[in-house]
Order: sequence, then structure tokens, then C-alpha cells
Amino acid sequence: MSHAGGSYSTAGESATTVTPAGTDVSTAAPLPSPTISEDEFVRFYGAEHARVFSYLARRVGPTIAEDLTAEIFVRAWEGLERFHQSRGTFRGWVFGIATNLVSRHYRDEERQLRAFAATGIDTVVTDHGLQVAEDLIAREQSKRLASALCTLSADDRTLLYLRYTADLSVAEVAMAVRSKDGTVTSRLSRARTQLRRLTGGTGLD
Repeated sequence: MSHAGGSYSTAGESATTVTPAGTDVSTAAPLPSPTISEDEFVRFYGAEHARVFSYLARRVGPTIAEDLTAEIFVRAWEGLERFHQSRGTFRGWVFGIATNLVSRHYRDEERQLRAFAATGIDTVVTDHGLQVAEDLIAREQSKRLASALCTLSADDRTLLYLRYTADLSVAEVAMAVRSKDGTVTSRLSRARTQLRRLTGGTGLD
């Protein structure tokens, strides 16, 4: 398998493997083309599970994130026929599922942010030892930024988390939120400017 810019390709026959949904893919019905293969899905799961969980844990906390991560991969497996590689990366598509599911938990996200803003204690890292490269909150280590994030719209927070916590490309973020690259770039710029204004200079570059 090769991985570049979020695309996955493999050669050879798929091995008998158990998917996140508990399905033996060697006996599952053939997947339609031009979606990814069964073996590619399993490889994607192994490579990207931690990234999806980290994104969700940062937004809604590790406990809820565990359940949501499992649900996301089940939905992705069951809905593979809806993905076409011509539309973008599989990672962008999966994070679109994640974004839809996390929208049910905006209150949990805001509660977590406000608690961090008030106490300075990051429960995601403190309680679970979760260290995420390029993590949005861990990078700034500031109660002021957590407080400022609470003032942003849920949609703007989604863009920031996808770009800086999940470390997606602008194109993948756009795919996840079903928007255009230029629109995402513009909104990210405005959100970063607002954060810098509210925190006296602390922001995301």
C-alpha cells in the first residue's frame, strides 16, 4: 500500500480480516468501483483510527469520542458505495461523517472548553494521556484561547479543529464540510484573526 496526501492504494488479494463492524470481509459482498477496496478500508482503519479519535476527543472528550469513533467507522464501512475517489480523499469523506456526528454534541464541546478556560486543566491530556501532534488546544496552552474558542460559531470551530487538530488539508476540510476550498480558506483566516484579537495575539498560524 502507498499513502500520499490521504490516498491509499494496494495490490494483491485482500486477506481475511474483521472490520470495525465485526464483519468478515472475505465473505462480504464485493464492493462497487470506483470506491476503495476491502483491504484498503482495513488499512485505512489501522492508519487513521487514532487521528479520528483524537479529533473527537478534543471536541467532546474521550468517553464520548470512543463511541463516536466506532460509529464513524461502522457507518463508513456500511456506506462505502457512496464514496467515489473522483470527489476527493477517503479521509476527507470519513471526517465528513465525523463532523456530522459531532454536531450532535456541541453542548458537550462547549462545556469542555469552558471548563478548560476556567481551570486551565486540560482533561483530555490530564486524564487520558492523549498527546496529539498539531493539537489545537495543546499548542496554545492558554485559558484565554479556550475562552475565545467558545465565542466562535460551532461551524468556525469545526473548521479550525479539522485543519489544526485533525491536520487535514484545506481540500479535505472543504470535502468534510461540503464547501469550497476558497470559502474554507477565507473562513479559517477570519477565525484565526478573531482568535488573535480576543486573546491579545495568541492564535493559529
